[in-house]
Amino acid sequence: MEIWKLIDGFENYMVSNLGRVKVLEKKIPYKHNTTGKEFFRVRKEKIMKPKYVKGYNCISLNYINKRICRLVAIAFIENKDNKEEVNHINCNKADDRVENLEWVTKSENMRHAYKNGLMDDGLKERKKLVAKKVICLRTGKIYDSISDFSKDRKIDSSNICRALSGVYNNNHDVAYYEKKEM
Repeated sequence: MEIWKLIDGFENYMVSNLGRVKVLEKKIPYKHNTTGKEFFRVRKEKIMKPKYVKGYNCISLNYINKRICRLVAIAFIENKDNKEEVNHINCNKADDRVENLEWVTKSENMRHAYKNGLMDDGLKERKKLVAKKVICLRTGKIYDSISDFSKDRKIDSSNICRALSGVYNNNHDVAYYEKKEM
């Protein structure tokens, strides 16, 4: 059964234990342009459609973006230890039902993510990038690593990595070096 509660600080909105948000019916006054008479327009109650931002369902309340999981947790889950983060127990960030949420510390949230394979330390990928040889397309010089290239050209190695991965335009004239077998 769906249970609705008012959202603290936003008196025109309610959140449900199933992770849905609705805006309540409201009379909105306005004046007629020529006569100056005041009229009311009625905004009907409706379920709001969430936006998907970085894997999370988000909603705009009075032009303030909020994650629905936090709204549900604040309304339905007691936070007696004053923990600062909300964790999705089944690892699905789009599942905002109250039974899928819990209050956690930052370290508890990180442990949960590592345990469930949502995060790794990233070292393997970084070591692999640094160990690959690169070639300067302008001069043809081959470097043993991105670090060597960045030191020689006096360019930050993170910019080189971004250029090689396609995040930045490759204006450093660098590419991974692959020896061609004949």
